[in-house]
Order: sequence, then C-alpha cells, then structure tokens
Amino acid sequence: MTDIDDMPDEILRKILSRLPPKPMGQSRCVSKRWNRLISDPSFMMSRPSSRLTLCRHTSDRYNPIMFIKILDGSNGSVTNVEFSTFKDLPTMRNWDDRFIKIVGTFSGIILLAVKDLATFDVYRESSYEEHIILFNPFTGIHEIFKDPYSPLPGGLHLYGFGYGAAPDEMKLVRFRRFRVSGNITSSCEVLNLKTRSWSKPAITIPDGHFEGYIGTFLKGYLYWMISSKIMALDVDKMVISYLHQPDSTIDKESYLGTCNGRLWMITNTDDKTLNFDVWVMKEQGVGNSWSKACSFAVGLEPPTYFSLSHSIEITEDGRIIVFINKDDYRHMFIYDTSKNSSKLLECQEGEEEGEEEEEEEVEWGFKYKESLISPINICRV
Repeated sequence: MTDIDDMPDEILRKILSRLPPKPMGQSRCVSKRWNRLISDPSFMMSRPSSRLTLCRHTSDRYNPIMFIKILDGSNGSVTNVEFSTFKDLPTMRNWDDRFIKIVGTFSGIILLAVKDLATFDVYRESSYEEHIILFNPFTGIHEIFKDPYSPLPGGLHLYGFGYGAAPDEMKLVRFRRFRVSGNITSSCEVLNLKTRSWSKPAITIPDGHFEGYIGTFLKGYLYWMISSKIMALDVDKMVISYLHQPDSTIDKESYLGTCNGRLWMITNTDDKTLNFDVWVMKEQGVGNSWSKACSFAVGLEPPTYFSLSHSIEITEDGRIIVFINKDDYRHMFIYDTSKNSSKLLECQEGEEEGEEEEEEEVEWGFKYKESLISPINICRV
C-alpha cells in the first residue's frame, strides 16, 4: 500500500482539492509539502468555481434575516454565513431596515455594501449608515470600512468595483444622487484599497434612469446603463464618457455583462414578451462597434405582470441566465450561446394553499473563483 507521503503531487493535489474550506485550511499545517501544494495559486484556480448567493430567511415573514450561502464547486457542500459573523456591523432588530448589495469580486474577495436605516422621516429624506465589507468566503476573513460620509441622505446609489492602470490600484466607486433642501444634487466617493483612504473627485452623474445599480467592469472601465446610452468611467483617470447603443435597443430594457474579454448587452426586445437580443461590442469603448450575436426567447407565456428578479447573469463560458418571477413561481432560464441551446428550470414554487412557505429566498447570486488571499492584505502598499 502506497504511503500518502509517497503519493505523487498531482494525485495528492486532486485529493486535497475536494476538501471543504475549513479542513483544507487546516491541512496546510500538516507538512511543508501540503502547505506548498495548497498555497500554490494554480491549486485554487484548478478547483471548480463556487457559487455565492445572498439569501433571506423567510420562516419569520415579519423579520426576514439575510445571510450568505456558499455552494462549494468541488464537493457540493453548503456553508451559510450569518451577518453576525461581521462583528463590527451593528446588530439589526428589523432586517427591513438593512439593504445589502454585492458590488463585485476580485481574486476570491467579495465586496459588500451594507446600508442601514439611521433616521426615518415621512416628510423629509431618510438617512443611512453605510459599511463596506471585503470578505473572503473561502477563509472567512473579512475587513470592514466605516463610511466617513455617513449618515447618507436617501436617494440613488450606484456602485462599481474595479482597477485602473494595475490590479493593485483597486477602487470602490460610489455615485449618489439625492435631495438637499428640496434641490437635487449628486456626488462621487472613492475608496482606494491600496491606500485604504477615501476621496471625493469632482465628477457627478447625469439625470436619467439607471437600469442597474452595480457597474460592469472590463479592462479599466466601469459601465452602467442610463436611459438611451451607456455611461463609462475610466477608473484610472476618473473621467466619464458615454457610448451609444444600437438604435433598436434604445428605450428597451437592457443589461450589461462581460464574456471572453468583451462587453455584452442583453436587450428585452418587447416589454410584453420574453424575447431577447444579444449584442457584443467588438472594440471596447467604440459605441458603433456593436454587433448582434444572436437572439433567444424564453419558453413562457408572458403573464399580465412579470418581473425579472435580479434579471440576467452572463457567465464567462457564454451562458446567459435569466431569473423570472411569474405568478407564484420562480423560474431560471439558461441559454448557452456557444451551443445555441437552452433549458428552463423551475427554481422555487411559491406558497400555495395548505403548503408550508419556503424557508429561504434568493436575492442575488453569482459564481466566483476561490482564493487564499486575505482581504486585509489585498492591494496593500
């Protein structure tokens, strides 16, 4: 029988890669060899992507507590992370007063924006306290940043997470539009993760309807959909420019994403149907370089009212996932652009008479690559 110490690195690596996060972390202490294998960046990259979802406990319908669910891509194990894990966050009595956004991910680090209601006024703007969290779901290590500009007046908040000239120039960008003494104003705040400092560049967002609150990052730029154009932010120079959309997509519901190093746009061609066009920008930053790649239709009869719950996710392998709430059912439609194939899944059945209500509800989810990088060390000078 072969002793484990005599096992080739490749076989041992495959065995270790199937361990859940906690035992894997502990395995680094077994020997210098095990630590070397697990600490190798290529080892973590070889593991299948995991899935992180922001969920809500619905067992208490009057106070649905939020939590993070992590599905390990290697072994299928599920880990739930309660927000009480983040010790520096205020304890919430009423979770309807807490708003959480997953802003983005980089090198296995997840960035969360947590906004808590500070004051409520029926006649004036309410205010909020915000915390920014860098969190490694694999190791459980996190770092929390208190917002120096809190309390923030209520209004529109846009977020983006990306870097400029180099990956260690990572920034959180937040645009705000709000009322002060009855007048609408806007501001921009930036958290530089390299220096761990905040700044307020003199740029503002224009009037208009934004389709999503989280910017899409690609090669030094953050993109948001606004009315009939796309707002692009040069993360290094902090300069805003605008890109035109294809004529047929103007005034249509559209969503941005990235795939194969290009900017993609998915457009709902008719608000009374579930038909979509897929557009790809061939040359980044050139608005007239859009090309329609394909079209697809979701095989559901459109109800009188439907909503695309957190709508659309574009994966790096070219799949488009559409989340749909229809009547009392939640559906997930997956379209594979490389194979021109699709499937429709019923994710969760709504509460029906005589049935018990589901105990959790998914708010948002995405796939990500795990890492051993500590949030405390990311981008440090």
